[in-house]
Amino acid sequence: MMAPAPRTQTPIWTTAQAQRLRALMQAKGWDEAQLAQWAALSIQQVRELCSEADCEQLGAFYSHQIKRHAGARLIEKLSPGEPG
Repeated sequence: MMAPAPRTQTPIWTTAQAQRLRALMQAKGWDEAQLAQWAALSIQQVRELCSEADCEQLGAFYSHQIKRHAGARLIEKLSPGEPG
């Protein structure tokens, strides 16, 4: 019986998502503090979400799932054509 192929671990929050969030924030003309206030997040959480280097880190979040959910909601709300 063959063993399953090993999975490569990828961060739940990706660099592509971090880049997208930063681009959407900048398109609104907002800085991290403005986005944090609008989203009811801490500045540290927004910095972590917007940082390509911190995708695998959980410094400001309790879990990867919470981090991904918070970031995905921000992208959804900031995307052109979306309310909010």
